[in-house]
Amino acid sequence: MTIITRLCISIASTLNRKMSSSYFNDWISDMAPQAMQPVLPAAQDTEAMMDRVIILELLFHLDKRFDRNHPHHNTYTGLWQAYNNGKNS
Repeated sequence: MTIITRLCISIASTLNRKMSSSYFNDWISDMAPQAMQPVLPAAQDTEAMMDRVIILELLFHLDKRFDRNHPHHNTYTGLWQAYNNGKNS
């Protein structure tokens, strides 16, 4: 498990326990535009790419996709779309 994954798990569990869903939505809304619109071409904007990793890792854990009973267990497919559709709000 990478350091960034451990950090995201820690943040996600803290958000689940202490933060309201509106705080989480505000945080993602603030971070997402810069992650989704990189300044440099392709994947050269490493800061934006790392922001994407953090967002997806948080969504993965908040959606509990680590649970074997989740229909999308261990996949990242559709996380951003589910968030935009309000599933994680």
